[in-house]
Amino acid sequence: MKKIILTFLLFHSITGFSQQNIYKVFNENMSKQEVLAAYNSNAEKLNSIPFSTEVSWKVDVERFRYNEDGQLKVVSLIPSNMGNGFNYIKTVTHLKKSRDFLLDLGYKITHTNDAWSRPQAFVGEAFAYGLVLQNPTNKNYVNIYCVKEKGSYVPLLYIFNKKYLFDHFEENKASNKQESGF
Repeated sequence: MKKIILTFLLFHSITGFSQQNIYKVFNENMSKQEVLAAYNSNAEKLNSIPFSTEVSWKVDVERFRYNEDGQLKVVSLIPSNMGNGFNYIKTVTHLKKSRDFLLDLGYKITHTNDAWSRPQAFVGEAFAYGLVLQNPTNKNYVNIYCVKEKGSYVPLLYIFNKKYLFDHFEENKASNKQESGF
């Protein structure tokens, strides 16, 4: 009887309290301290993530997003060779080659903003997403887009789970509906 109870408790602790992996060493609901510890232990492999000969990303813990309880929800990547930012052509190349890389891995496009790969058209608006792709296991999503900082374009790649995607978009829709007066 003790073996059955111990087996049940072990199984429940593994399945009931497990965290969904968002990206590499980062799991959903990690605290900021856990995130920093994971990052510091794996910084070398997280600072150069090649997608092609021209495109490489790195983890940007400063852009990670947490919920109100301080639990990790979104992992962010920025170009590893960006320096002070990219010009227009380099930004477009980074965005499109990253899309191609993910499509080759079996990701599927779920949401497309017409301006996602045109930085000048995209950064001036408050779009909820750029190009959203779903991973082959249907658990995580990637949002590829860019922002403009200090006069340069910065391609971004956000990785998050399905619940965050729907919560974020529903929140954005509700906000737009309220602002529109309908």
